[in-house]
Amino acid sequence: MRSTHAFAIFQTRLPRVVLGAILTGAMAISGCGPKAPPRKLSRYPTLTKNPVPAYMANSLIELTDLKNDEPLVVSGYGLAVNLRGTGDNSGLPTQVRQYMIREMTKRGFGSNLKPEYRHLQPEEMMRDKTTAVVRVDGWIPPGARKYQQFDVQVSVPGKSYTSSLAQGLLYETDLKVNGAYEPNPTAAVNVYARAQGPVFVNPYHAVHGESLSPGGKVSLRYGVIMDGGSVAFDRPLKLQMRQPSFSLARRVEGRIDERFQESDTGMKTASAKDDGVVDVLVPSSYRGDWKHFGKVVRHLFLDGSPQFAARKSRELASEAVKPGAMLEDISLCWEGLGPAALPFIQPLMTHPAPDVSFAAARAAAFIGDSTANGVLMTIARHSDHPFRLDAIDALGALPSSPGVNQLLRQLLNSDEVLVRVEAYKNLARNRDSSVFSKVIENRFVLDVVPSSGPPIIHATRSGVPRIALIGEPISIRCPITFTAMDQRFMIVSGEARDRVTLFYRGDASAREPVKIESGLSLAEIVARLGGEAPLGEKRLGFSYSDVIGMLGALSESKKLVGTYNGQLVAAALVVQDPEGVQQAVYAAPELAASTAGETRADPTAIPDFKPDGAGDSGTSGARGSRPQ
Repeated sequence: MRSTHAFAIFQTRLPRVVLGAILTGAMAISGCGPKAPPRKLSRYPTLTKNPVPAYMANSLIELTDLKNDEPLVVSGYGLAVNLRGTGDNSGLPTQVRQYMIREMTKRGFGSNLKPEYRHLQPEEMMRDKTTAVVRVDGWIPPGARKYQQFDVQVSVPGKSYTSSLAQGLLYETDLKVNGAYEPNPTAAVNVYARAQGPVFVNPYHAVHGESLSPGGKVSLRYGVIMDGGSVAFDRPLKLQMRQPSFSLARRVEGRIDERFQESDTGMKTASAKDDGVVDVLVPSSYRGDWKHFGKVVRHLFLDGSPQFAARKSRELASEAVKPGAMLEDISLCWEGLGPAALPFIQPLMTHPAPDVSFAAARAAAFIGDSTANGVLMTIARHSDHPFRLDAIDALGALPSSPGVNQLLRQLLNSDEVLVRVEAYKNLARNRDSSVFSKVIENRFVLDVVPSSGPPIIHATRSGVPRIALIGEPISIRCPITFTAMDQRFMIVSGEARDRVTLFYRGDASAREPVKIESGLSLAEIVARLGGEAPLGEKRLGFSYSDVIGMLGALSESKKLVGTYNGQLVAAALVVQDPEGVQQAVYAAPELAASTAGETRADPTAIPDFKPDGAGDSGTSGARGSRPQ
């Protein structure tokens, strides 16, 4: 009691400041005082900022690195049906065979619960010559959105005896990372994409039947399903902070959302995952062009205020006219700054230097300045301008509008094939009324594109299968006796020479003979080849690759003609250059038709399906180098 009382008296007599100091010191000595929280370490490395010119300081290209920008490789085993008696699964490895039987059972083959599959017993289908187990490989593009479509390759497994995938149709197949791992196909679990659809094989070989070289026969074991893959979920691009910081990641997220939030859906474009990574989705307005979008994002500045945008735009305009200016970066910075940059860009659109005028017009057009479209059109009209095709690309990448499409329609009349094809592709993508489109039996799209230029037949090898007839109406020139597929198919003109007869005598897959008549219009004949027919009449129903092969042979023999300057001229077949997986389909002798800028492959080469990472899927040709 006494000691307690003494402490109370001592406490009341000492100043509170002194008492606090004594108690704090005592607690510190005894180890009971509060400790500073340990610094949380980031799981990301801390790096120096990317080197950039002074006028690009505090841009995302200085502060971040773009990640997840490589294709994601996925694969799986699937079942191709409707073959022409060329399937043979007897050599399949046991693990692959067992996996496929389990998959077929799981999907309802042979089950009474699915009437359409009830009579399709898995074991019997594996023995059927019209079916084949195939390996399916795909490369999911960076920034792909859920349900976005992409091309996939199909190939016969090395130990299978299937000789050809011509006319094949792939049933729905799950694609996983290492999904086609032969020793254990069931090991992969997560489904990243699914694939299905008609198999596109080398059309040259598709119509030449048995009269093929050994290399030609090998090529028929490979194919592509154009737009056959469908992404299962969003695959965002990732911006990784070079100096991890929660506050910086949130600022980057806010800046991107401020510039790119989708007005139609209200969805956020960016999402900070932690202190080191911001996920970025490609807005629908960019139509899958992740490369363009990724470049614009990384050329954003952290400061999004109007005052900063005006000051920075003026600075960039001064830099743009200096010798050796980094015009591509400057143009992308302007685009990121938005409308505030227009007063400083517009005077440069008429600059005498072609690279400066293009860089300025390109940025202004993507910002939304309609006068810039006219400048790009002027560049596109000049055959000697080094950025002519780049200007057409820019016009095609702009959001569809009557003004843009009107400019593109003028290019359909150009004398240059590449210019006309690029204009058509962009108009078709914009669904312009100048392109009359019809889906032919869900096999391909037939486009009729009126123009005053020479007649062209254009066929795609990637994306949506499309055949375009560009120019005045194209027709078959009579007399004609055309044969294909070991003479199982014929086109023969009658005595009157105003109509032709199409005759197919069937094949090993029990397809019945078909005999139909058609006018000389190539549009009508292409539709008939694809399966169009009046009600009650028999149908042909050739695959897209078969039709392209026939058009190639007809074009080579000068049997396809159209009017140009009042005279009949031969119509050229222009086939889209292959890229990525499509190149493998053409590793054997190329389509026997005129193609823009292509070289003929080694006819004995074995297909190599490794993607080359090419970004542009248009026809080839010399382009002006983009501004650096």
